[in-house]
Parts: sequence; C-alpha cells; structure tokens
Amino acid sequence: MVAVGGHCDDPQPWAGGTLTLYAEQGHDVVALSITGGPMPPAGADPEDRKYKDRVNCEKMAQNLKIRLDCLDFSGSNCGRFKLPITYGTGSEINSQRYKEFTELLLDKYKPDIVFTH
Repeated sequence: MVAVGGHCDDPQPWAGGTLTLYAEQGHDVVALSITGGPMPPAGADPEDRKYKDRVNCEKMAQNLKIRLDCLDFSGSNCGRFKLPITYGTGSEINSQRYKEFTELLLDKYKPDIVFTH
C-alpha cells in the first residue's frame, strides 16, 4: 500500500489511521512524498529549519509503524516564504515527471492500493 502526498507531512495526517491499521495487519505500507528529499546527513542539527520538518516527518512515520520515502521534486517555496511559487520545478508534475513517478510507483512499490489527495 502506498499513500502519496505532495509534502513529507501530507500522507501521515490525512491517512495515518488507515495506514497504521494496514501496517498492523502485516501489510507493507509506504508514505511517499513527492518532495522532501533524503534524510539529513549524519551530525546535522535536527533543530535546523532546513532539516527539522524532514526529521519530524520521519518520526511521525515511525510512530505510525509505516515507512516514509521522499522524492526530491523540489523547487516551490511550499508557502514558507513570500516569493511566488516557481512552476516548472517542484510545484509542477509535467508529463516527464508523471511518467517517471508512475514508473517508480509501479516498479519499485508494486502497490495493490494507492491513496492520494
């Protein structure tokens, strides 16, 4: 089972109960974020703003007994700054990214069920 969200903190709150229920029944459950990138490097300050959200999302996934995987479709400001959103980067799923994403989703995870919003 895969729950897809735009940001690393999307799948857990909107589907956390369902994801945990399936995980506790023995299913392989993944919260897949389109953005978020890899975990911070070892020794990184977990209170540093650029790492804090990602670390907290990983803790949330662990508490729900699910796995969190994050892609690195970055580029939008995610509402954090007063800059306009930059389309053509993290905010946009163009045909090439859609193809890459669906191939990854189907080839890597082979889900029986996909949740998205």
